[in-house]
Amino acid sequence: MILFYLLISVMPLIRHPLWGEFVGDLTVVKYLGAGVTMYALIYLFVRRHPPEFFGTWAARCFLVFSILTMGSYAVFGVPDLPFEASPFMNAVSFLIFFFDTLIVVDSMHRLRLSLLTAVGSLGLASLYVLREWQNAGMTFGYRPGWVTGDPNYFSVSAILCLPMALYFLRERTRTTEWWFCLACAVLTLFALITAASRGALLGLTASMLLVVVLARRRLLVLAGAGLFCLLLLVIPGSPLARALNPAGGDEDSVSIHNALVTAGLRMFLDHPLFGVGVGNFKPFLRDFASPEDTPWFEERTWLPHNTYVGIMAELGLPGIVAFLGAFVCTLVILERVRRSARTTGVVFMQNMAESMQIGFIGFGVAIYFLSAGYQKLYWLLVFLALCMPRLLRDAERRQAKKLAAIHGPASMPSPRPR
Repeated sequence: MILFYLLISVMPLIRHPLWGEFVGDLTVVKYLGAGVTMYALIYLFVRRHPPEFFGTWAARCFLVFSILTMGSYAVFGVPDLPFEASPFMNAVSFLIFFFDTLIVVDSMHRLRLSLLTAVGSLGLASLYVLREWQNAGMTFGYRPGWVTGDPNYFSVSAILCLPMALYFLRERTRTTEWWFCLACAVLTLFALITAASRGALLGLTASMLLVVVLARRRLLVLAGAGLFCLLLLVIPGSPLARALNPAGGDEDSVSIHNALVTAGLRMFLDHPLFGVGVGNFKPFLRDFASPEDTPWFEERTWLPHNTYVGIMAELGLPGIVAFLGAFVCTLVILERVRRSARTTGVVFMQNMAESMQIGFIGFGVAIYFLSAGYQKLYWLLVFLALCMPRLLRDAERRQAKKLAAIHGPASMPSPRPR
């Protein structure tokens, strides 16, 4: 199981000199993933109950999305792209990891450690971001991002995991886990400020609004949000400062993003059923860009910078329906888990389901400005969410047995409709 946690811990480190290094045709992290799969295959035969792989609509939508991605690559291909780095291999990797996760995460303890590792992975990534910022002279306005990739990708991963770190802090006991999550949350917040992603700022705003809606102490939450906004106002180069006082490069960035979205929509309208093929946005960009936008794309090829438009352009209507289906159905699962856990008093499950909802909403807003349909930590949390209903039912059964042992069979609650 340690290999599984190690794999989670290095997910945000896109260009790490060790984990991103190619050994033969594969990177070191791919070999680590192979080790996780071998462990999962062995564990499949010893776990108590068989996993429910496709018992939810979220899982089925993910399967359709993966099949569409692989089929699109097989039909259309991607010019000048090695097969080992192709969207096909990317989809296969996610599909294998889906099975691995649902096999090995079969207890509340393993779910807890997986979520803590995800929080820690952003803490580790934040250290790399802050170190790069320090090496650049600690200048606000410089946007660090090499080991963790583009600062925007780091930021959307942070949006996913930061709410979980904060919700772990709800536990009153000052255990090692509590201090660990506090340190990760502080590091992630400071790294988010230096990354200065305006799309992530909008995602954070959406997350904060949901926190206010769900919070019991709304005034305290609003006060914390206000202090954070004040901090963003006084720091030059923060995402809020970039949004309020954009420099020339920031204004050009907005114009380029709008041109990319326009070109992507034209691709979709011209190929609505199957798109232009996964990974083919770049090769087709010049054909669909407006004449006045073409000079921007002469020397550099661009990603769509909009996850939804990018999937529509490359995979057509079935692709965007499958992607959104997985997203929405996962939110529905988390809401059911949250309500059920609140009713039965499984506090940990209630907190984690709520924090993951908050992260998903922020992520869903932020990826409107970024091509992040294959973000590793996002799909990890989707897969962990699929494990939660089964784990909650197990926890409720154990709780009912304890009540029966203390008060007799009459105290056992009647079965809930599923």
